Amino acid sequence: MAITTGNYNALVGGAPIQGSTGGNAGLTGFVPAGYLTAEILPTVRLGLSLSAPWGLVTKNENDAVSRYYALTSSLKVVDIAPAISWQPVPTISLGASLIVQRADARLSSAVDYGSIGAVRGLPFRPGSADGRTTISGDDTSLGWQIGAQWEPIPGTRLGAAYRSQIVHNINGSALVQGVPFPLSLSPTLQSGAATAKLATPATATFGLSQRIDDRWTGLLGLEWTNWTSFKNQTVYFANGAPPSITQENWKNTLFVSAGAEYRWNEKLTLRGGVAWDQTPVPEGFRTPRIPDNSRVWLSIGASYAVTQKMILTAAYSHLFARDATVNLSDPGPANTNLFRGNVVANYRLNANILSAQLRVIF
Repeated sequence: MAITTGNYNALVGGAPIQGSTGGNAGLTGFVPAGYLTAEILPTVRLGLSLSAPWGLVTKNENDAVSRYYALTSSLKVVDIAPAISWQPVPTISLGASLIVQRADARLSSAVDYGSIGAVRGLPFRPGSADGRTTISGDDTSLGWQIGAQWEPIPGTRLGAAYRSQIVHNINGSALVQGVPFPLSLSPTLQSGAATAKLATPATATFGLSQRIDDRWTGLLGLEWTNWTSFKNQTVYFANGAPPSITQENWKNTLFVSAGAEYRWNEKLTLRGGVAWDQTPVPEGFRTPRIPDNSRVWLSIGASYAVTQKMILTAAYSHLFARDATVNLSDPGPANTNLFRGNVVANYRLNANILSAQLRVIF
C-alpha cells in the first residue's frame, strides 16, 4: 500500500499531514464453522449451524496520514441457525431456517485536536495534539432463510435460496482519549454511550450441478447481494456531539462462479473453479476502512474418504484484485470530513484463503 496526502482545509493554514505512508492494513483471520444434521423421518431432517457470514478487520498504522479517517475497523458477525428440510417427492427438497445473529463492531480513528483548537482560537497547530476515538458495541437480532433443490432429470440439480436482511441496533460506547486542555472541558468531547444501526444484507443464491459422466461433474453458481441498504455509517453520541457520518452509498453486487469436480476413485475427489466477485464499494466513496475492489477467485480443493463415515476436505483460494484508489477531501465546514484532511491512497489488494473440513457420519 502506498499513500500520498494533500493539505488540511484552509481554515487551519493548509499545513501538510505528517505521518507514515505505507504499511499493510490487512490482518490474518480465523473463521470457524460447524454444521449438524439429523434425520427424524425418511423425508424430514433437522439441522443446526454455526457460521460467520460477514466480517471485516483492517488496521492502519497509528501515525498513518489516513489516521483521521480510520485506524482499526473490526466487524464480527456470528450466526446460529436451526433449520428444517422436507422432501415431498424424491426430486424436490425444501428447507427453511431461523437465523440468530450476533454482531460486534469496533471502529477507531485519530482526532486532530490541534486543528480543532486552532479553529477555536487556542494556541494549537494542526497535527500537534492527536487524540483517539474508539466506538464499540454489539447487538443480537433475528432473520430467516429459505431454499429449494430440484432434480428435473437424473444428474441435474438446480438450487435456489434467499436470505433476509438483518437489522441491528448497535448499543455501545465511545471512548474519547487524548483530549488536551482546555478542549477536555467540553461535554461533547467526553466518553459516553453511542448507538448506530447496522444492516447485514439480503442475498439470493442460485446453483446448478450437472453430472457429465461417472467421473466429471460441472458446477455453476450465482449470488446477488443487496448492499444498497448500506448508504451511510452514522454513529449517535449521548454526550451531545454531532453524529459521526461516513457516506458509503454501496451498490448491489453479483458473485458468479464456475467449477468442476473429478472423481479420481472411490476415496478421492478433486475440485477446481474460478469466480468473479463484484465489489459493492463505489470508487468515489472508497475509504481507508474498506479499500475494496472487484476480484477474481481461483480455487482448488479435494475430498478424501478416510473411512466410509469420515471425509476430510481441504481447499485453497487466491483472490486477485486491481489496485484500489482512495481519494478523500476536506473542503471545510459543513462536511463530514472536517479536520480529517485530504488523502489520496493506492492500495494493492490480494488475499489467500485456506479452508479445511471434517465430516463425520454417526
